[in-house]
Amino acid sequence: MEFIGGLIVGVTATTVVCVWRNRKGLEQLEIRHRYELNSLRQTMAQDYELQIKTAVESVKSGQQSHIEGEIKAVSQRYEGQITGLTQAHQGAIAQLQREHQAALAALKARHQEDLAAFQPVTAPPAALSAPIPSPQSTTVQPLTLAPGDLNAALAQSDPQSRLDVATYLGELAAAAPRRAASEPWLNHLACLSQDADPQVRQAAIVGLSQVKSDRVIPWLTQSLKDQDAGVVQTAAAALNHFKFYAPSKNRPLPKNAAPQD
Repeated sequence: MEFIGGLIVGVTATTVVCVWRNRKGLEQLEIRHRYELNSLRQTMAQDYELQIKTAVESVKSGQQSHIEGEIKAVSQRYEGQITGLTQAHQGAIAQLQREHQAALAALKARHQEDLAAFQPVTAPPAALSAPIPSPQSTTVQPLTLAPGDLNAALAQSDPQSRLDVATYLGELAAAAPRRAASEPWLNHLACLSQDADPQVRQAAIVGLSQVKSDRVIPWLTQSLKDQDAGVVQTAAAALNHFKFYAPSKNRPLPKNAAPQD
């Protein structure tokens, strides 16, 4: 019996030891498996993150290339349109310049033909029935202008040149006071009555007063609003010679084409 009891105790002890060893082995195996599982998870997470990052960069690169291509295509298309519009605009400008030059040449030729019909007059102007103040300037020598030189003289920036022209046209008006009303150069004299220089304006008003026509009344009336007292006095004295004239209605004033200082 003792032998059997000892055998049972030995078997039991051996079984307990084996069970304990197996449990320890299982615990160690479980720990190792957990460690390996965690390592595998980390590796998979890193690989997945790397793949996602690579895919995103690839998509971005493709979109950037596509956008750049679209921008380049649009730029090329609009550059072509802008080039075409620029060429058309330049052509239109060149055409307008040619037309303007042709019209200017025709106008100049027609004006030269009108001036060619006039003969220079050097006779002194006829005296007025009432004294008109003369421009306050130095004595001007009688001027004789060839017809072709009238435009050049009017274009001068020197007031003395325009004063000479106003005096010369006044002499023409005095030489033919009735015919002067229908002469083309009368508009030049009217424009000089609105010149920037007061002496030129006075000389032009004196010349206008020589014309025996109501055509000059609106121009002389306009000079009554002048800022220079001498010009106003000259215009008032000139209008005194037209007090029995009935002024024409709706006659436009000339634009001031005289050169400015």
